[in-house]
Amino acid sequence: MPHGVSPTSICALQTRRTDSTSVAEAHYDLPALQAALLLAYEVDGEGVLRVRQQLQTTPDAKLPYQDYDFTFTLTPVRQF
Repeated sequence: MPHGVSPTSICALQTRRTDSTSVAEAHYDLPALQAALLLAYEVDGEGVLRVRQQLQTTPDAKLPYQDYDFTFTLTPVRQF
């Protein structure tokens, strides 16, 4: 942990399920960075995992970026 950065605290943890996907979302408060972080994990019936990370800062945050949104997908390897 960088010097002067306090630990994070989880604000909310939500899960939901549909016929074809399961989703878990964790919301974190990052007071030392004046920001909030969302991590979302979605798994579909084929085993594909999508991970989304979204950072939202306050206008006074001292970061090189104000908002950051990143998504990546992991697809299982299939044998043919």
